[in-house]
This record gives sequence, C-alpha cells and structure tokens, in this order.
Amino acid sequence: MVIYIDIDKNGKVGILKYEYTEESNKLKIPKTRFTDMGIFDSVVKTHNDVFYSGLYYMSFTDDARYTKLKTLLTSLVETDICYVVGLYAKELVKARELYNTPPKFEVFSGEGCDIILTLMTTVMNLEADEFTEIDFHAYFKSKMDIHPLMRASQLFQYKDMTRGTYYSYSNKESIDPESGDTPGLSKSRIILGKKTTTNSYSVFKIAPIDVVDKLYADFREKVKLDLYTITILDRIKRPNSIYHIENDNLIFRDKPRRLETASTDVVISEVYPAGISYYAFEVFNEMNGLLNQVIDKSDKVVNNSLVDITNLIYDDEYKIRFVNDFTIEHIYLNDRKVFISSGLDMPCRNALKAVEKFKPRVEILIINADNTHARYQTVVSLSNGEAVMTSNYPANLVIL
Repeated sequence: MVIYIDIDKNGKVGILKYEYTEESNKLKIPKTRFTDMGIFDSVVKTHNDVFYSGLYYMSFTDDARYTKLKTLLTSLVETDICYVVGLYAKELVKARELYNTPPKFEVFSGEGCDIILTLMTTVMNLEADEFTEIDFHAYFKSKMDIHPLMRASQLFQYKDMTRGTYYSYSNKESIDPESGDTPGLSKSRIILGKKTTTNSYSVFKIAPIDVVDKLYADFREKVKLDLYTITILDRIKRPNSIYHIENDNLIFRDKPRRLETASTDVVISEVYPAGISYYAFEVFNEMNGLLNQVIDKSDKVVNNSLVDITNLIYDDEYKIRFVNDFTIEHIYLNDRKVFISSGLDMPCRNALKAVEKFKPRVEILIINADNTHARYQTVVSLSNGEAVMTSNYPANLVIL
C-alpha cells in the first residue's frame, strides 16, 4: 500500500492511498505510471509497474483525527510506503509521534507528478470519515456536450435571464493576470465591457445547458444578490470539474463571491468590482432585443434591414467555402463598405462548419441609427430554430 498524507495549519488531515492487487486494473491516470514506490510521471522509468485496486481518500477534522492517523500509520508493514505532502505535515507527524518509523517514510515533493498535488488539494477541500474511492472514469473521462456554435470560454450572466438565452464575451486584448487570481477572471474583470476594436459579443438562443443553469441557480441561491457574474465554461467542461459538480462537491467562497470545485477551479464568480461590465450588460440587452425581433419577425424595420450572405459562406449543399477564418466584404448605402470577420463579427469558421447539417442561414442586420451612422451585427439561424447574434461592439459602425 502507498499512502500520501497532508495536514493543514488548522489540523485538518487528508489521506490519499492506493492498494496493491494481483488482478489487472485497466483504469489509468493520464500521463502517469503506478509503481511500487508511488505514482510518477509517465516518462519516469525507475520502478516496476504494479496492479492496484483503486485510489481512495479520507479527509477529516474531528477530535479523533490524530488517533485515526496513528492507527493507519502503525498498521503499515515493511513493503508499504508513506509520503507526507509538505514539510509542515511531516514536522507535525514527528512532533506528535504518530508513527513508529515506517520503513519508507518520506516527504513527497510532487516532482514529476502534479496529479498527486492536485488530488491532495481536492482531498483537503472535502471531508469523509471513511475511505472513499475516487471514480477514475468519472474524474478523468466525463464529458459535457456544448452547442457546436458556442465556442466561448466564458459566459456573462445576471438574474432574470430567460432560460435558453446565453451571453458570451471575448476580447483578444492581452493582459497579464493579476497576482493571486484566476487568469481568466483577472482578464475578464478588467476588460469585460471595455470599448475596444477587439470585442466580440454573442447572444445565443439555444437549447438550455442544464449544467450551467443549475450551477448559476445554486450560486444565486447562496448570494441572493443582483450581481454580474462570469461563468467559466472552459473549466466547467473539464472532466474533474464535471465530477465535482455531479457529486455536489462545489465550495462557495466570499469576497469575491464565487463557486469553486474541490480542486480550487473557479466555475462561477461575481464580476468584482463590477466596473465597466455595466456597458457589457447594456450591449447584451440591446442585442437580445434585436435577436428576439429577428426570430419572431415582429418589427418591419428589422425585417427590412437583414441582408442574406449565406451563399458567400456556404455552397448549395451547405458546405463551408473557407479553409480558415475569413472576412466578407459587403457594400452598404452610398457605397459604404462593411467588413464581416469570422471570430469577431460572426462565429469562427470552425463553429460555422460544425453546424453545416442544420442548413444555417447567415444574415447581416444593419440598423440605421440616426441618419449619421448605422450599426451592424450578424445572425446565424439554424433549421432547428436556434440562433446566435454576434457583434464587434463598439467597432461595428458605418458612418453615413
């Protein structure tokens, strides 16, 4: 048996172990090797591979924790090995004489095997009085299907949004993440709603994404406040995040308010401070109203302002004409030119290709604002009734 132990400064104990078995187990941790000396990076070739019966964890804070730990440690035999994750835990184990000098008692540095440190972080954020098996299939192989048009890494949400409506925002501006914050969040807090020529806003009218909706509902129930929030779709889609979500292992943090997985991945966070995100809210609100009018054909001005450019993007069999991202040039009133770029003014080329089977219709919506300028956006409508409007605010202007 190999065990890994961590103890934090509040006295919480986390234990991770795997046991040898004579039967082959086909489950594998990606990029790692199970050996008789522990779990190592797959390129390390130092020990013999072993069969194992599973990876188990226990994390507890009750008054009997040191008794439990001592019982476990003193049960080790000569062929077992015990790693302590961190010097603090090792010194505490020594000070309390929690072991009878197991034959292989060492500090685990984590070198060559980040997965152990990641799993130990998870263990220290959970709590279990008995050993619980980690389901490898769920932890490493879970999948979440997202609409093929939605290539956004983040979603912008606030209360009272209609189910099946999603707002995504991206900005190609490069900003170094602030120290101590999640990179995606650091960037978004600064540029969400910032008026630059690299903004891309999208409003989706698609089948509800149950996982996202449930997460946001859980977040709203905890904060009970009207907040602008960022939902980090890229992290939600990770197999271990899906595992924590499905097992109700999410942790709520305050200041800023956010939901994290047990492995400390932020999945939802308030925009803190709210700052210029109010501008993003106004843009999304305007686009949502326009897209509703396009779908229900309720406004004659909107209906008459649509220009079909489907044949410039797809052939007669709805196969996309482009190998890479592209730009479409359209001549508007008084020979004014409108340039529509994929990935900025409309979904990226790969997203457009992914929906070929839905026979998409692509249109430019050009609205004359006040006879001095017009504002344009694109609408991609699918044969199943779903649609997305995308716009490069505030650069989507044509001076008349």
